[in-house]
Amino acid sequence: MLVRVVLLVTLVTAILFATAGSLSANTVREAPVAVFDPVLMAQGDSSVASARGYRSLFINPAAFALGQGSFTLLNLQGWIHSSPTQALESLQLFFGDGDIDDEATLTRVEKQLSSNGMGVGAAGGIGYVGGGLGIGLRFASDSYFFGEQLPGGITGTSTSEISFVGGLGFPFQLGPVQVAIGGSVRPFVRVRSLFDNDASDAALQKFLGVPGEIEEDYRDITRSLNGYGFALDAGLLLQYRGFTLGLAGRHLGDTRLNYSEHSLSEVRDSLSGGALPAEKSEGEAGYIPVGQHIIPTRFDIGLMWAPRPWDAARPQLHLELRDPMGWADPSGTGKQPFLYRTHVGGELELMRFFSLRAGLNQGRPTGGLGLRLFFFDLNMALYGRELGKQQGDTNSAGAAIEFGIRF
Repeated sequence: MLVRVVLLVTLVTAILFATAGSLSANTVREAPVAVFDPVLMAQGDSSVASARGYRSLFINPAAFALGQGSFTLLNLQGWIHSSPTQALESLQLFFGDGDIDDEATLTRVEKQLSSNGMGVGAAGGIGYVGGGLGIGLRFASDSYFFGEQLPGGITGTSTSEISFVGGLGFPFQLGPVQVAIGGSVRPFVRVRSLFDNDASDAALQKFLGVPGEIEEDYRDITRSLNGYGFALDAGLLLQYRGFTLGLAGRHLGDTRLNYSEHSLSEVRDSLSGGALPAEKSEGEAGYIPVGQHIIPTRFDIGLMWAPRPWDAARPQLHLELRDPMGWADPSGTGKQPFLYRTHVGGELELMRFFSLRAGLNQGRPTGGLGLRLFFFDLNMALYGRELGKQQGDTNSAGAAIEFGIRF
């Protein structure tokens, strides 16, 4: 029986490896839209073996085959990239009157931008998972600014995406081992805005009230790559007693992005009419060949231990190694250190309605709380992450909150 399991894991791994496409020197690697789910981030962002229900739609489709059906009527998440000690002040700056009127506040903003970075994001969705079916819709947007000098030394990005997910999962037994395999398709529309120094200064003037001399609207001078893609995902879960081994491949075969370039103003005006701007033709300014921008294949493997010694207290521990081959490394070198790819976490559920969570995300501590009352979910997390090319280069902290209605 052990031989069968090993052969199955080897076969799926070989398939996932085979789907990683070869990239040319001109290929631009992009990352999936960042979603800082507080349940996952509190546990070190370890999820490939543990994600169930709505979360499995975007992590491991093999979970579609496990457990009872779960319908998420509403899932709302929000997060802020900020030092925890300044998170409230940052929220007030982003969503307040947008006016920095004293030198001390400006100094704190400059320090955050140079040490931690600043930004905000949100996601919302609906979905059903169960009985071998997974189907859902999600909107997500994340922005982040970082730099050493204000004005003139800050850059930023903002990525927004609307995606539909549909897939199937199949369970079966291999002796004492319960096996689940699954796959999903994920068409999406994507807008990725690139803020150079001038565009970043204009945006920070607009949203934070940072003093500056940029007179143009930030949307008029921000480059915006916009288009669509079609992603394929697959996964495997092996359960034996309290142990679960998870394996997932995301963006199999490398997801090619069909992009054109416009100003952010043009994109906004077109979206107000219900569509992206018209695609650029070859020879036009802003034309981007299909496949020049890709989201590379990512392969994750994880292990979860979830004993059930008591009904009133349900612990689980998990460990994940993400992108071990370095395919999704934006630099294309695959030289990020082992700790950078490691995610460790755990959860203790008490009386089925309160959860304590903690973990390590790329070596950075994380933690959070969860509360479930009837069909309402409320979750919160504080987390750290590594943004530098090497471990210890750039630490960024953040906080996230989630409200959900699930049946």
